[in-house]
Amino acid sequence: MAKQIAGNFDAVYFIAGSGGKAVLEVDLHGAVKTMQAAQIKGLTCYIMLSTVFLLDTSKWTLPGINELKDYYLSKHYADQYLVKNSTLNYTIVQASALKERESTGKITINADSEGENAIKDVAATLVAVLTAENTFKKVLSIQNGDTDITEAVANIG
Repeated sequence: MAKQIAGNFDAVYFIAGSGGKAVLEVDLHGAVKTMQAAQIKGLTCYIMLSTVFLLDTSKWTLPGINELKDYYLSKHYADQYLVKNSTLNYTIVQASALKERESTGKITINADSEGENAIKDVAATLVAVLTAENTFKKVLSIQNGDTDITEAVANIG
């Protein structure tokens, strides 16, 4: 994979998803291969789109998660690999339920409850963390909220 990556760039976004099919191949193995390729290429910035409560298995009893158990397991271990086995400056953005609705431009980060996200707000958050070094080596659980996305990202400590 590293040989196939051409061009000069500074970061990798992993936003691919299997859609419930081939979760091991895409959501786990595909993610890990992109991490390894990024390291081989000498990149340091890696942004992973993930899902809410993925690293907190105690919350996997919440409604809806059991139906996505294979996805949660695959993404859990991909995120774990990124955190524990890579040297990348990662930011993991854990989005709550994605909704096709108008963007609010506002989020809440690391709330203790699940919520919803306008897809455009997730995309804006992914853009905002690209240059926000204060989000490196952090996991951000996001949902629509009351704080402007840029301000919320800037306030990550």
